[in-house]
Amino acid sequence: MSALSALPFLKPVHLRSPRSSPGGQRRHTLPASEFRCLGPGDAASVFEIEREAFISVSGDCPLHLDEIRHFLNLCPELSLGWFEEGRLVAFIIGSLWDQERLSQAALTLHKPQGSAVHIHVLAVHRTVRQQGKGSIL
Repeated sequence: MSALSALPFLKPVHLRSPRSSPGGQRRHTLPASEFRCLGPGDAASVFEIEREAFISVSGDCPLHLDEIRHFLNLCPELSLGWFEEGRLVAFIIGSLWDQERLSQAALTLHKPQGSAVHIHVLAVHRTVRQQGKGSIL
């Protein structure tokens, strides 16, 4: 069972087959909204949203680009991106931890046998805030 199918409020998104246009060219359609685990290729988009969300408030980002890539390589199953028309609009990144309390080491480590999820960052693009996306993630 995938991590996404375990969440009852997330419905699978099925891509439609491309339709032919009157000119004979195939037209590709993107789903309006989809969820998927993030991978290293999404790191730049994640960092762009994170910078915009945190720099103006705190002056720093919870995760820097190399740390985002680190977690998306180690544990992509603990990240989730919300895409609208193919564009990332919100995300969450987590890792596993194996102790009852978080320590400084939890900020950079992923313990594959851990039983607790440490959420490193959750951010929503400014153009789609106040729509409940963060709560759903």
